[in-house]
Amino acid sequence: MGNTTSTDALQEAVDEVEQQQAGEAQAPPGIKLYEFVRAASGAASWSLLSGHAAPTFYDANGEGGGGGRSKPEWMLEIDAGDVDARADEALQYVADRGARRVTFAAGGRLFALRFPDDAGFGGFMEDLESKVFTNTYGFEDDDAGRDKVLGDFRDMFFKGGGEHPRQATQRTLPLMRSRA
Repeated sequence: MGNTTSTDALQEAVDEVEQQQAGEAQAPPGIKLYEFVRAASGAASWSLLSGHAAPTFYDANGEGGGGGRSKPEWMLEIDAGDVDARADEALQYVADRGARRVTFAAGGRLFALRFPDDAGFGGFMEDLESKVFTNTYGFEDDDAGRDKVLGDFRDMFFKGGGEHPRQATQRTLPLMRSRA
């Protein structure tokens, strides 16, 4: 009977360490989550909710459920701020590459994510825009999906056969001259 108690305590300790390691792996260091808070007096400010936010995307329809017939419905989830919102135009997201920050609305609240480096910001924005494309148009964000949605106008948005606008080099359009 004494062995059972020590075995249970050992198993609890192992489980606790595994949970801590899983939490550390999920939260890249330095992603900060802010919420815009307005006081009754009318004053407003950004409040830090978490210094280790872990934004993730998941398919609300499940992984491959229904024999692949069910279209994915991508959701943005951030546990640190109790954010769980559909990745679509309702997020009203605005990205600021220079500040490595994306501001968005979810659940009637205004949030901002600030990334510690360009790679983290770029990766998140690429994922977000891909999920928004899929949820908005019902097609995967790939060459075939872009062709179905944009048709002949695809090259206006994706230069060089499918590059994401962020990845394509900027091209300048000729200025139109007004006729006198």
